[in-house]
Amino acid sequence: MKDLPWKEAPLLDRTRATAHGRDEIRRLKAATVPRLPFPHADQRLQIVRRRRSLRTGRVSIERVYAIRSLTVHQAYAADLAERVRGH
Repeated sequence: MKDLPWKEAPLLDRTRATAHGRDEIRRLKAATVPRLPFPHADQRLQIVRRRRSLRTGRVSIERVYAIRSLTVHQAYAADLAERVRGH
């Protein structure tokens, strides 16, 4: 999934929170990819989490990839971001 042109994909959701001694920014992007090898799944997601420790200032970046069967019209970006956080 890393091979998709994520830089051109639109940013669907961006959240920022400060908790547990860190400042965190999450960005969610989606790309439609037909004929994935999973039934009814045609959306790929990229979630980028940028965390900064409030104590040390250390920054870490994590990229997570997922697939989904819901269409853009079935789940709004904010709802999808909440589902990913709750998973």
